[in-house]
Amino acid sequence: KAYAKLHRNYAAISASSVAESLGDLTGGPVQRIYFRKPQTEEEIRNGKLWSRLMRYNKWGYLLACQMSVHREEEEAPSKDWGILENYVYSILAVRQVNDYRLIHIRNPWGIKQWQGPWSDSAREWELKENQGVVDALGYVIRDDGTFWMAFNDFVKQFNKLYVNRLFPHTYDAHIQTDGWAGPTAGGPPNQPTRCANSQYRLSVKNPKEGKGAKVFISLMQRDNRAPSIAIAERVTGLGFVVMQCKGAGKSRLWSVSDEVVATAGPAKSREVCSSIRLEPTGRYMVVPHCDRGLEGEYVLRVWSDVPVEFERVKPACHIAIEGEWKSGCAGGRRARTTWCQNPQYKIRVDRRSMVQVVLRRLDPPQMKFRQEHAVG
Repeated sequence: KAYAKLHRNYAAISASSVAESLGDLTGGPVQRIYFRKPQTEEEIRNGKLWSRLMRYNKWGYLLACQMSVHREEEEAPSKDWGILENYVYSILAVRQVNDYRLIHIRNPWGIKQWQGPWSDSAREWELKENQGVVDALGYVIRDDGTFWMAFNDFVKQFNKLYVNRLFPHTYDAHIQTDGWAGPTAGGPPNQPTRCANSQYRLSVKNPKEGKGAKVFISLMQRDNRAPSIAIAERVTGLGFVVMQCKGAGKSRLWSVSDEVVATAGPAKSREVCSSIRLEPTGRYMVVPHCDRGLEGEYVLRVWSDVPVEFERVKPACHIAIEGEWKSGCAGGRRARTTWCQNPQYKIRVDRRSMVQVVLRRLDPPQMKFRQEHAVG
C-alpha cells in the first residue's frame, strides 16, 4: 500500500517491472539473467550457472524467476507442466544432495503447481534410494504453494532469473549522482564524442596490502512512474564500460582501449549492472553512456569487499563551432592546390594538453554515399 501511495495509485504499479520493484523495496541492485542467451546457455551446460545460484542462495540474495513471454515470441514449454507464463516465482532454496540439483520455488499466487519430476507427490520422493534426499531436505507434503524442481527442468520451464543483491554492512559503498547534459552526452563507445561522457576513477584504496577487490557496479536512471519526475521518457542505450588504465591512470581517457574489463548494457531498462575483480595495483575508469545526444540523470553505485577509491574525473572543456563549406571556401582535400581555401581554426592552450577534435557533418547526403562525401 505504501509503495502504491509513493506512485499515487495502484494503477501506476500494475504490471510493473519485477527488477524495479525489488530494487525499490530493498535498495539493492537487481540483475537480470536470460537463460536463452548464448553465454548463459554455455554456463548452464558447464555448471557455472548452478554454482552461481548456490553462492547467491548462500549469500542471502533475493532470487526470483519467470517464464517471460510476449505474444509475438510464442515461447512456451512444450507441455503444460503447471508453470504459468509471465508469473513471477520466488526461489526459497538451492540445494545439492548427492547428484541431485534441486531448487525450492514458491508460487505467490497459490494457483496451479509444478507437475513434473520432484513436484509434490511425485514418485521421486517415494523411491527408496531417495530417502536420503527426503531426510536432507526435510520434505513434507504441504499445500503451501511451494514445490521442488530439478535444475534441468528449471532452466527449461523458466527463461529469466532476477538476482537482488543485498550486500553486508561491512562492504565499502559509494554513490554518485550525475547526468548527461549538453556536451557530456557523448554517446556509446562507438561514437567519436564518447570521451565527453563523465568518467570515474576506480582503484583499490590500500594497494600495498596486495589484496584485490571484488566490485559490483550499478548504473540506474530515474523512475519514470514517480509523480515528481518531469522527464516522461527514459534514455535508451543505458550502459557503462570499465577500462583498465595504463600508467598512473590520472588523466581522462580519450578513446576506448583494448583493456575493457567489464561492460553493461546498452538497454532501455532502469538499471544495468556488472561485477569485476580489481587488481591490487590496477587503475580503472568507469564510463556511463546512453544514446548520443540524449539527456537524463543517473545514479552510479559501487560496492566492494575491500575499501576502494572512487572519484569523478574533472570534466573536459568543450567548445563547439558551426561552420560550412561554400563557394570560395571549399578547397577540398590536402592533395588539392585549393586546400588553403578551407575554413581554418586556431587552437591555443596555456600548458601541454590532450585535445580531441571531432568533425561532424550536419547535412549528410541522402543519396548513396560516394568518396567525395567524406569529411576530414
